[in-house]
Formats: sequence, C-alpha cells, structure tokens
Amino acid sequence: MKKNLLTILAVLAMSGMAVAQTETLLTTITATAKEQASYSTANMATVSFSYTADGSSAYLANWGWWGYGWIATVTPAEGYTITKCIFYDDANRTATDSEAPFVVETTEEDKTPRINGTPIDGGNMWSKGIKKIDVYGYVTPTAPTTPTAPSDINLHRNEDGSWSFIMPGRNLVMSTETFSTNDTVNGHYLAGVPEGWLILALGDTVPVSNDSLRRTTPITEGAPVTIVPTGNLRRIKSITLVDIVTAPEGVINGKFTVSASGDQVYFSKGNLKYNGSAWSFFDNQYDYYNSYSADAWDKFGWSTSATTYGMNTSTSNGDYSGDFVDWGATMGTGWRMLTSDEWTYLLKTRSASTVGGTENGRYAKAKVNNVGGVILFPDTYTHPDGVDAPIGVNATDATGWNGNSYTAADWTKMETAGCVFLPAAGDRNGSSVFFPGTSGFYWSATPTGTEKANEVYFSSSSLFPTASSNRSVGSSVRLVRPTEAASGM
Repeated sequence: MKKNLLTILAVLAMSGMAVAQTETLLTTITATAKEQASYSTANMATVSFSYTADGSSAYLANWGWWGYGWIATVTPAEGYTITKCIFYDDANRTATDSEAPFVVETTEEDKTPRINGTPIDGGNMWSKGIKKIDVYGYVTPTAPTTPTAPSDINLHRNEDGSWSFIMPGRNLVMSTETFSTNDTVNGHYLAGVPEGWLILALGDTVPVSNDSLRRTTPITEGAPVTIVPTGNLRRIKSITLVDIVTAPEGVINGKFTVSASGDQVYFSKGNLKYNGSAWSFFDNQYDYYNSYSADAWDKFGWSTSATTYGMNTSTSNGDYSGDFVDWGATMGTGWRMLTSDEWTYLLKTRSASTVGGTENGRYAKAKVNNVGGVILFPDTYTHPDGVDAPIGVNATDATGWNGNSYTAADWTKMETAGCVFLPAAGDRNGSSVFFPGTSGFYWSATPTGTEKANEVYFSSSSLFPTASSNRSVGSSVRLVRPTEAASGM
C-alpha cells in the first residue's frame, strides 16, 4: 500500500525554551560499600572517587564512606543539571553545596568530611563518614529548533515552551531519544512505536512508566495538539503525519496475507447471500440459512458462464460447465473469491502473531454464539482482554471445536480485533441442505477438471484447504477484498 507520508523532520527541544526550570529532588545516593552506592532513581547522577597521594577509603554500615584523603564528586547524567547537593554524615548532620563541582572530601590527617573546605560537623571532629547525598536539579534544556512543517501544518510555539498545532485530518506518530527505563514521570517516552500504531500522549499529566505509552487512539481532524516538554521528554526527534486509511464498508478490519508475494486481503463481514432480488452479506459472521428457499440462497453451485452465480438446484455437473464467474461482481468493484492456492497459503503457510501460545496462529475451531466453525486470526492479532484465550490453534482435530466457546459479546471484541469466522453452514444437494452446524464447505475460484472445483472443507475433527467437490453441490461463498483496493491507494 502506498501511503502518503508527510514527515516533519524536526527537533522539538525542551531545553532553551522560555520556561522557568523547577528544582526537584532528582535522586538520593546512599552509601552501600566502598566506592559503591544505591540510587533512589537511577541514571540521573553518579558519584566517583579519587584520592590524594596516600589517601584511601572504606565503608562501614554505621559510618558510610570514611577514610583519609578521599574525594567523592557528584556529577549529573547526560540531560540533567544539578543545582545543589545535601550531604549527610553518620549522625545525619548536613551540609549543602550549591555550586559545581559538588564535592565531599577528607584530608590525609582528618577523616571528617568537608564541603568546600568546611567540616560538616563545624570542626568538632564528631563526623566519621558520609552515609547519603540528596541530589537536586532539573532536566537540562537544549537549544530549541523551530520545526519545519507541510503547508497545511501551522506550528505555534507557546509562551510556556510547548508547541501546538491543529490536526489536519491525519494521524500522529512520534519518536524520541531514549532515556532511563526506570523513570516514572509526567513526561512521555515515545520511542519504539510499532509500525501502524498511533499515539495520543500529548499534554497528558498522568504519571506513566516508559513502556506504557503505546496507544491506538487516533488524533482526529480539527483536534488541538499540544506537545508539552515535561519530565523526561527532553527532545522529540520526528513527527510523522499519516493519511487516515479506514477499511471500507462491508469488511472485517483484519489483514490476511494470501500469497508468498505478500498480497493481503480483507474478508467480508459475513457469508454472501441472495434474498429476493438483492445480494448482501449476512449481518453476523455466524449467520447462515438452515434450509433451502427459492427466494433465499446462501449455498451456491459453482458459478460459471452456464449457471451464473450457481443459483440452480440441478444436480448434474454438466449444467455448471464453462468458465468461472466470480461472485465478487455481485457486491461491486474490488470484491473477489480466493483461489485454492490462496486458501492453502492462508491456512497453512502465512506468518502471523502468536495466539494462545502457538506461533503463527492462523486459525482455531470454535463455537461462536453456539455456532460451530473456524476462526481465522489476522496476520497481526492481539487477543482481547477478558476473553478466554483460544486453544487448539492451528489444530485440525476437535480440540478447539469442543474447547473454545465465545458469546456474541466475546465475539464482538474478537471481530473488532480483526478475526474472521467461517460458520459450519453445511452444503446443499438439489433443494436439500445437509450437515448444517457440523460441517463447512467454502468454494474457491479454482476448477478441478470440467465437473469439479476446489473448496475448503472442515468438520469438528478435520480441515482440508483443497477438498474437491462436484460443481452442482451448493457451498458457502466468502468474498475478500485486496487491501490496496480497499484503501483506495
């Protein structure tokens, strides 16, 4: 699919903007061993040790770092500025250093910790060591760069340093530089966005962890978008505006690869039917007719030039001679049937998501709204929360048929996630319907000689992508639509 991507190659920097920096406690460094420490929040500051000619240091649980002739220097991690350090000795006496370098040290003659040359205990020689350091500061500003934008994007820089624009009918994807993975702040980590995902995480003040911001809500046309440089969101590397592509009416919004060359299709929202004088799809994927009626068809003989669309009760294969006529024409441009090779690739070969613990989960038998059939999982699939995970994935036996049961409400969630359901609608011979609820027969566009054609057949205990059937037998029809035709691109 050719997408019209408008990329703003921009750096929206929070540093250097006209925003007053607020001093906050970045981290607390606690002595744990010689030259070692724990940090209340990692990757914001570090402490390093150096020594005079005869200096040395050690650690005691009651004293912290102690010794003669050692120097401990606190430095900020990249992206942070330290404004002050508060040093605590073994008796919680404190001294504050508000100017870099932030150093605590001892002499070779006296183990009393000193800040800027002044003993932390006022020169009484009471202090024995340093137990912890509170480090205060803020995220370091960097020089702002005005983003460039397409002609329909009017970027506005706000007085508080944020950027705003009105969404011009496209969806927004963002990425940033990586930073600490343990921070929980009001800023937003937007790196590593999977292809096709959309993010709406702008102007949000709810504290979030870095790995929780993958969202699927699009930013709608006309919505005000504000990019707020807060917390650890130091720099936005790029913004991509993508044309909104919606699946057309009548399809299930899940993509299925049907060939080694990567052709993808959407499935129709239900089996094809003819009722009175109109062609349409069933309202629900699990719907079908249990019996034959001259005014209501959903099981058709193989469609040929002799018997267009197979609406014939003749049981003679000779009455279905000639070239195939695709049922897709009944529903308009873009619709078509799958070939036998495509059905086989779909069910046996394509790469797909892991479903129910099975890699490349392509299908599972199940009962949906108490109707037996086969669920097809799209190439990319996340099983909905609150719905039992399927069992018997990719299995041809009865495991799933007996073990997977989904209510109509469950199925609505799975259908929204892109699942397709092929009900076991049975087949028709003449004017009699056989095996409804126990077997499914779905035509392909591929003939087998002059009297037969290939179809998908399944029951509770079997599944054959390339079964062969007499052309006179009435089977179900499920149309597909190529994703490129569906998107209009």
